[in-house]
Amino acid sequence: MDREAEQFLIRAKRAACLDAGGVSGSQQDAGGRFRYTSTHFGTEQFAGQEILLEEERPIWAVNFLGRTAGQGFPAEFLREALLAGCQHFPYRGAERYEKGEWVYTCAVRGEQDWFYGYEEIRHQGHRVYECAFHGGEIR
Repeated sequence: MDREAEQFLIRAKRAACLDAGGVSGSQQDAGGRFRYTSTHFGTEQFAGQEILLEEERPIWAVNFLGRTAGQGFPAEFLREALLAGCQHFPYRGAERYEKGEWVYTCAVRGEQDWFYGYEEIRHQGHRVYECAFHGGEIR
């Protein structure tokens, strides 16, 4: 993926994180020759997919499946952690993000063309959220 595509993807993912309301649906962001689509379904157990297109041809994607444990899950905290990860190439969120008693961690193996990972949120040491993801370039 070239630098222009990568920068567009970072901007589009940031916008999607800012607009996310914790409900099922899809979002799109278009700019020049690129288009980004994000689709997700469910809240307590959820699945989703993000796709980057260049001139309407898919060039990159990520799929994820996750779940929350218990009530009072902090969707706003997750959004903050995902935004923190958009400072460099965005797989999902930051490697580690903390706020008070909440801790988000994300581990990724691979590179932008082929990767997989796992993220979780812990509150007072107890896991309240987990998500597995994988993705890469489409050729």
